[in-house]
Amino acid sequence: MLERLAEIIGAYFDVTADDITEDTNIFEDLAGSDYDIAKLFRQIEEELNLDEIPEEEAERLADIGELVSYCIEQTGEEE
Repeated sequence: MLERLAEIIGAYFDVTADDITEDTNIFEDLAGSDYDIAKLFRQIEEELNLDEIPEEEAERLADIGELVSYCIEQTGEEE
């Protein structure tokens, strides 16, 4: 799942997927804004066929490790 998310996030922020790790924070490390998070989450929802990611989860899920865990929990897929 990390690899899939790294591809999506890397493409959005124009960085290589290799630069995205579970320790990456969208706000701190990628200089993302609230707008970026909202737009990125919509893209992730679409690509992974997820229900809407709650806005109140945005700050916690800005940590890629937390986002990976959330997506695994929602999809039941590790990859």
